[in-house]
Amino acid sequence: MRREFSAVEVFDRLEREVDRFWRDLASTWPWSDEPRGRRYASPAVDWVDFGDRYQLDIEVPGVRRRDLSLQLTGRTLVVRGKRRQPAGRRAWLGLTSRRWQHFRRRIELPANARLEAIQASLKNGVLKVTIPKQAPREVRAIPIRTAS
Repeated sequence: MRREFSAVEVFDRLEREVDRFWRDLASTWPWSDEPRGRRYASPAVDWVDFGDRYQLDIEVPGVRRRDLSLQLTGRTLVVRGKRRQPAGRRAWLGLTSRRWQHFRRRIELPANARLEAIQASLKNGVLKVTIPKQAPREVRAIPIRTAS
């Protein structure tokens, strides 16, 4: 049976492979801020532009607020966290596809973001980060004189 081509699947796979490549490469850099060899998952993010603000919806299902951190360095927003294995589950699992690991995602913010007004909230496994925009600057005509 022939399978139908899906561009979405191809680009999803490409994105995962590129993310894995950069994670692996970054873990070998001597100036990396992460422990050597540590692997990170990268949570899914939706970026929405509402005109007056941006909103990031970051999927972090099963992660408690105390296990999350959101930091801003320059214009780079970094979300870090850890998915913990439920207490009492120490027995061998016959099958698991859930990951119990650290995760991290770096997001470069645009120049018109009001960095001092960023807010975040966690509800139903989604970290919602609201980033207000700066008011657009007025365009001012500059007269040109003739040199004498």
